[in-house]
Amino acid sequence: MSDSDGAANHCETKPASGTSMASPAMAGNAALIQQYFKEGFYPSGSRNAADAFTPSGALLKAMLVHSGKNMDTVTYDDGTQQSTGGYPSYIQGYGKIRLSDVLNFGESTNDPITLFVKGDTNTASPMHASLSSTLVTHRYYIVAPSSPSSIRVTMTYTDQIGSAGSSRPLVNDLELRVKLNGDVYVPHFNSYSDINNIEMVDIDNPCAGCNFTIEVRAVSLSAVQPYALVATVQADGSDKEENSLLITALVLGLCLLSLFLLLIIWRRGLCNGVSKCGARYAAVDSTATTIPKDGCTDL
Repeated sequence: MSDSDGAANHCETKPASGTSMASPAMAGNAALIQQYFKEGFYPSGSRNAADAFTPSGALLKAMLVHSGKNMDTVTYDDGTQQSTGGYPSYIQGYGKIRLSDVLNFGESTNDPITLFVKGDTNTASPMHASLSSTLVTHRYYIVAPSSPSSIRVTMTYTDQIGSAGSSRPLVNDLELRVKLNGDVYVPHFNSYSDINNIEMVDIDNPCAGCNFTIEVRAVSLSAVQPYALVATVQADGSDKEENSLLITALVLGLCLLSLFLLLIIWRRGLCNGVSKCGARYAAVDSTATTIPKDGCTDL
């Protein structure tokens, strides 16, 4: 920020919050997601031109929403805090963006991370998905790992133009469900799913090795409706962000311990039998009756 004194050329920065700050951050993250797909990083995690495709706006939105992490509280500009009331919620929405949970580069924050997407703008591509008639259902199948931690599935779509002033602006209604045997997992805010073009299902501690069915169904359509789908499966204990902090602390501790031991050795003159005492000192015979505290003695 500038202090408005052009001659002084004084600039400073300060923290601020609000939609004016969130919007450019969101746009920057969306640009990174677009680059990820357009440069062919999906699905291998490495750049491969043969895998490149142009993601739809709905897929960019789905990836952003899908990456959301719960925030326990929000802090306002005046310093006051408020509980978010759980995840997701009307206060925090779908939480804090963390792209490392959805953009797999081989070694990611969550490793291994299994990512599945649909949402190519090219209608002839196998990565494209759209529903053309009411009550048609698309099904996808995912298998939970042997030690699963969570499954998350997000579906979004760019709806047809609604009527101005309508009490129900949603034109096309798509429905997301995840099924396992007789169990049906429904999205957050399911009671509002008929007026929402974002639907997300979270399954914590899912059945190990089980086959889950993802269903996207056309409840009502006025025209062909493309959609985007994102699914991730996390293995138990795969979130390494906390583990990396522990490892860093252990490495730092070992380094400090090593320095401490080297200092003791230096003081005691025990480095390969060569005295490391200062010019005024000589190493003490260890057989002496009394050994000075610092391991050295005056010449």
